[in-house]
Amino acid sequence: MLNYGKHMRVLIFDNSQATGVVANAIDRLVEQFEDESIIVVKASTYDDCYSMLNVNMAIDCFMLTSSMTGQQQEENDMFFSLIDKLNQRQQGVPVFLLAERKK
Repeated sequence: MLNYGKHMRVLIFDNSQATGVVANAIDRLVEQFEDESIIVVKASTYDDCYSMLNVNMAIDCFMLTSSMTGQQQEENDMFFSLIDKLNQRQQGVPVFLLAERKK
């Protein structure tokens, strides 16, 4: 991927401590990104992710993981808060949700 000296940066918020399908998918994505010289930044807590969005760091893609535990309202509020923070800093950043349905 040619970006004229600028490395793309992906922020992945993964607080699910996922195993199985989601964990394997994240590992494969990170490996592929790194093979393409894309910088991957991972956050494992809401506070860490919010702080990363607060600093002056350009994000080219934002990925969220969900284990679909049944606490959807709480999780949705957290996701919307992070996406709102990202949109305050940068417009037009693609956001992806990676989830494994338990039910």
